Order: sequence, then structure tokens, then C-alpha cells
Amino acid sequence: MPYWHRDLQYSGLDETEQQHQLTTLLDLHLRVPLLAELGFELIPGSQRRWDTERERAVRLERGNCRSSEDPPAGRRFDMNPGDLLIFHAHMPHRGNYALNKERLSFDICLGAPQPAPLVRPEPALLPQREELAFIRFPQWYSRALTLATR
Repeated sequence: MPYWHRDLQYSGLDETEQQHQLTTLLDLHLRVPLLAELGFELIPGSQRRWDTERERAVRLERGNCRSSEDPPAGRRFDMNPGDLLIFHAHMPHRGNYALNKERLSFDICLGAPQPAPLVRPEPALLPQREELAFIRFPQWYSRALTLATR
């Protein structure tokens, strides 16, 4: 299900701090589809401002709104292999993956380290050390466990 989000909302910062960080961070997302991709959406200009009431209600599923709804200012981009879409990672965006039988893209995220520490992963939600042997590429989980148990 496609859903609207700002990457900043996953930082663990409260909404007031997210609004402040939006004006100080430059985090670019460069997307190069390797297969045709339909339905990537973003809200132009929203990297310079916080959500309207309607955008916030949709993004955070407040009231009767769902994050899969269309806010009024969203713009859809259909891309072909080799196209380049550059957007601010903290502007509301979504990929409508249901429109694509297959998806394959090369994504590059550029930006300065965020000043606030990231929220630590919850150890109970991660595979345990003895389970790592059954995971093909366990490095990320191993690192996350190390951070979570410090």
C-alpha cells in the first residue's frame, strides 16, 4: 500500500523538532529507475514548509484520513530507465508500487549527518545472535543488535 511520508518522521524526533530540522537539513534523494516506474509522487515546494492541515492528516492518518489518500497538491511522476529524479528526502513523497509489476531502481541519498541521535532499535524486534546464522546477509542485524544492547 503506498503511503505518504517524510523521511524525517522516522528520526525519532518530536514533530516540533522535525519542523526545525526541516529548515536546517539538506538531504537529497536521487532516484534512477532501472525499469519503467509508474506513480512516484511528491508534493512540490513542501521541502520549504511544514504540512498543511490536510497533508498532515493524510501523512499521519489523523481523523478519518489514510496515508494512502491523495492530498490536493501531490504530483505524480512516471519515470523510464535512465531518468533521474532529485528530491528533498524530507518532503512528503510516496511510491505507488501497486502500479508496477516489477520495481528496480538505483537510489542515492546524500546529506549531512543528523545532529540528533537516532532512536535505538528495540532488541526484542531484532533476530537474536543465534538466529543470525540463518540470515544470508546478517551484518546489518548484527550491527543493530550491538547498538541496541549498548
